[in-house]
Amino acid sequence: ELERINPKAHYYIECVWQTLGDGALTSFLLFMSLRLVEMKRLLKPTGNIYLHCDNHANHYLKLLMDVIFGSKNFRDEIVWKRVTSQAKGSQHESRSFGRNCDYILHYSKTNKYTHNEITIKLSDEEMVEKFPHIDEQGRRYNTTGQLFRYPGMGPRPNLCYTYKGVTNPHSSGWRISLKNLKEMDKRGEIIWRKGKNPLRKKYADEYKGKPIGCLWTDIPNVTGGEGTGYPTQKPVALYERIVKASSNEGNIVLDPFCGCATTLVAAENLGRQWIGIDIHPETRIIVANRIAKACNLSSPDGSVKAQLDHLDIERDLNIHIFY
Repeated sequence: ELERINPKAHYYIECVWQTLGDGALTSFLLFMSLRLVEMKRLLKPTGNIYLHCDNHANHYLKLLMDVIFGSKNFRDEIVWKRVTSQAKGSQHESRSFGRNCDYILHYSKTNKYTHNEITIKLSDEEMVEKFPHIDEQGRRYNTTGQLFRYPGMGPRPNLCYTYKGVTNPHSSGWRISLKNLKEMDKRGEIIWRKGKNPLRKKYADEYKGKPIGCLWTDIPNVTGGEGTGYPTQKPVALYERIVKASSNEGNIVLDPFCGCATTLVAAENLGRQWIGIDIHPETRIIVANRIAKACNLSSPDGSVKAQLDHLDIERDLNIHIFY
């Protein structure tokens, strides 16, 4: 079937088998490839796909997704630090480093994919370090903002002008228009330095946060009341970040391996529509329970009103569960 619908993926898996002779890995890649082909078919041109994996097969899955989605549509390899740990302890000497990270492969279908910038708030101490100065109005600021474009940015004739006798000696010009520069100067947001480039004040109260990179160390693994006992459960905060970054309110989020419904809860919390699929019948109970709680379906005494019955869930939430 795979050879018929995607010969390149079939050839890749055949090469893995012939090279490594690993039947379990080959079977897993075949299992995933048939599903990834369908996910690509369903994905909208503006959509994103994230594949969460550990260190055992992430490199093979990366190549498989390059084949199916196209290497040009690879966007990120996110490293999530799920635990803080050393190498696994035992009575024997440790012979490996601690395995405390998971990997999340991010692809799109086209170059029109949805992307919303995600930022992280700094602590009070970090804000003081980043914005060390205070002006007459008590506003905290720094002086790291450059007003001249770097020469490497290329010439911009429309931004080459003189203001207060100051001109960028390079053809790259200023970073903003003359009109905006005058308005900024009027508000007292420019620091003029004799014989040096002028600087722009950046204020702490206008700071949106630090843009997130591909190394995520700030989201801890599942703790406390969030745990369901499901063996591979992930924290809601992790998937909320993904849903926020790659979809907008009202969009549809599909998790074809929904497990204990973490993605579904994240989507519900953020006002997205969602579809979840899982092959294990016992997950229905966990999914129904978590969705009921996420939708605040509880009685005055705090117990879950739906009582995990799929008919109650369908009636109260208009959610259809097939099994």
